[in-house]
Amino acid sequence: MIKNNLKVRVIPVILLHQGIVVRSRNFNFYQVVGNPFAQVERYNSWNVDELIYLDISRTGKIDIDETSKVIGSTSAKKRYINGQPKDIYEFVEFLSTKCFMPLTYGGGIKDIDQIHKLLNSGADKVAINTNAFNNRNLIVEAATQFGSQCIVVSIDCKKTDIGNEVFIEGGSTPTGVKAEDWAKEAERLGAGELLINSIDRDGTGAGFDASVYLPIIDNVSIPVIICGGVGVLQHFSKGYFEIHPHALAAANIFHFIEHSDHQIKKHLSHNNVNVRF
Repeated sequence: MIKNNLKVRVIPVILLHQGIVVRSRNFNFYQVVGNPFAQVERYNSWNVDELIYLDISRTGKIDIDETSKVIGSTSAKKRYINGQPKDIYEFVEFLSTKCFMPLTYGGGIKDIDQIHKLLNSGADKVAINTNAFNNRNLIVEAATQFGSQCIVVSIDCKKTDIGNEVFIEGGSTPTGVKAEDWAKEAERLGAGELLINSIDRDGTGAGFDASVYLPIIDNVSIPVIICGGVGVLQHFSKGYFEIHPHALAAANIFHFIEHSDHQIKKHLSHNNVNVRF
């Protein structure tokens, strides 16, 4: 376990399902939230530490025309109507021109060529999950070519008879591997950071489950981002003091509290957590 004396990062996770921003619950229920481009400008104005975009549909397609049909007209629609992105690379390139904080993109990344294109398009980091588990050499090659600092291994886990079990394919397929074992292996292979998602707590608003994250943090020496279950501001401070991660991430709460990043950081600061304003 690495001692964390740095400022704790607060990171919104934006979930994309076929180009539309959604909220999720236990990885199998999705509710439309909004437009992916409007979100990045919203978070710029709030001065968040980082942004993570995860394409949970893993299609590689961004259909803005179809998005507009689903979510209706928005103030962002007129602004973005020219030069609409047609694939994830154009999407990331467009985001990077509007995003003034580190940007991580993940979802369906299969090979080194995709990682190269995403980084060239403006992503600062990529998050790899299923294909990292199925092809361990992908982590080695990516870390060697682009540096470990660019490679985030995302781990989705769920409580089963073996403990905190790793699930892949969008949380649908059990692997028979404990999350702490896979985390340690991912670090050995070259991952620079871990994003740990609790399937059981996803979208429940029940708070972080320390029993999911502590065995991982205790077994690795690279930064760990925890995600899953935040429902109220107090869950951030409680999660920090119980788990001591390097970053606190959430998805749904950011959509429903105005200036949520400032409110979260103000709450954390008042509870003696070292955050950046």
